[in-house]
Amino acid sequence: MRSFILVPLSCAVAGMVLSFLLIFAGNKPGFMEEYQIVTLNTSTLGHDLLPKMPKTNSPIPISTPFDDLYNSASGITDQVDGILNNVIDDLSRSLGIQQWYGWHLRNFCEGMYKPNATSPSASFDVTDCSKPTAVYHFKIADIIDKQLQVGPLHIGLDKLKWPDSIQKNFDQLSTALHAALAFYAISVVAAGISIFTGLVILFGSDSLLLSLVNMACLFMSFFSLFIASIIITVVNSKSLKTVNENGNKIGLYAYKGHKYLALTWSSMAVMLLAVLSFAALMLTRKRRGGKMGPIKS
Repeated sequence: MRSFILVPLSCAVAGMVLSFLLIFAGNKPGFMEEYQIVTLNTSTLGHDLLPKMPKTNSPIPISTPFDDLYNSASGITDQVDGILNNVIDDLSRSLGIQQWYGWHLRNFCEGMYKPNATSPSASFDVTDCSKPTAVYHFKIADIIDKQLQVGPLHIGLDKLKWPDSIQKNFDQLSTALHAALAFYAISVVAAGISIFTGLVILFGSDSLLLSLVNMACLFMSFFSLFIASIIITVVNSKSLKTVNENGNKIGLYAYKGHKYLALTWSSMAVMLLAVLSFAALMLTRKRRGGKMGPIKS
């Protein structure tokens, strides 16, 4: 019977590992950068500036007003789709900004889409990630404004008619993520203690106090992950609502971090299994008169 402690023990190990991944996801390029809480698509940001942009210095063939009008009309029509796709793909480069920004728990990552922003199978090509901090605030307005000012057009965020409400909401949601980080940290500590007590129980201890401590730690880890997962879900939902209500008109879009959501709720489910399995083990212990029994029974 004692060997059944391996079930909650294994779940505690898995839960702690998943909690660590949730804390450190995207902390550097190449490490789970696709596990964003929210992704901002800026590949069409500033599309309304195109008519106002200065003309290029490309040479234009000289012709009479109506020369070859009929023949060129069909050619122009055939090229429209390709031109639009190129414009969408190159717009962010013309402004000097990235095509996407990924909001992580302790920092952000940015980059371009590959092979391009209009491809149905586009993936993330990370160019940089900010330095992780424990109290990170996603200042996307400042980030894009700085990139615009040093970009080819040397313009400010005001030229894009960026809504102030987006950053105000992000500031509030960033504070909520600080709480989520704290709950993830509590989960790691609680799971770590439960792993230690679980090993002691596995190798011979019948202490009721130790079992109660283990149960309390398992429940604390589960509950912390549950609260953190709720916070992440709410932040995700509110971010999408804020951006898509106020930013779509200027070419800014937000997308759910499906992988991060799946990871946080999976970690919660693993710790719930740990709680339930150890609770069942304690009930069995009670029926056996307070003894766990030998390891191989």
